[in-house]
Amino acid sequence: MDRRLRIPLLVGCLAVGVAATNATQPVELPKPAPAANATPGPPPADRQAARVATAYALTATNWTSRTRLTAWRRELALAAPDYRRQLRRTRPTRSWLRALRIERASSRSTVVAVEQVAAVRGSRARVLVTLRERTATSRGTLVGETRNQVLLQRSHGEWQVTRWTVFATEEPR
Repeated sequence: MDRRLRIPLLVGCLAVGVAATNATQPVELPKPAPAANATPGPPPADRQAARVATAYALTATNWTSRTRLTAWRRELALAAPDYRRQLRRTRPTRSWLRALRIERASSRSTVVAVEQVAAVRGSRARVLVTLRERTATSRGTLVGETRNQVLLQRSHGEWQVTRWTVFATEEPR
């Protein structure tokens, strides 16, 4: 591929939230702060679904060029079997990882809001996670907010991601 085309394509892919994570941190679900009079126990199903959705969105948008492969593996860990099969087809190639390193590519995000779109119905949930993202390469930086729609299913008592879709909420800078 022509180098002049590869760089804009790389930046474009990064800007729409190419899945990844920060390998320096283990995949952990955010823990809710305990209420003063709360009794210990598992969180309600809808809160647990939102926690898994938030963990996945952060996993998919926090990474560096050196941690991209590890990030992809962490996404697999949170994915339901059908979605995991789809993700396996997008395994980062050596040439792609090399291009990310050459460009010193990275992505960082923080949670702005989490919205449970509807009450959990049985074994399915839909959560919107709004992120403030900063995607950088040696050629520049894009900063903006994205809305991440995460669809989940509960299997054997655990929530798993079945689909992740990113929507830009504002023009990148």
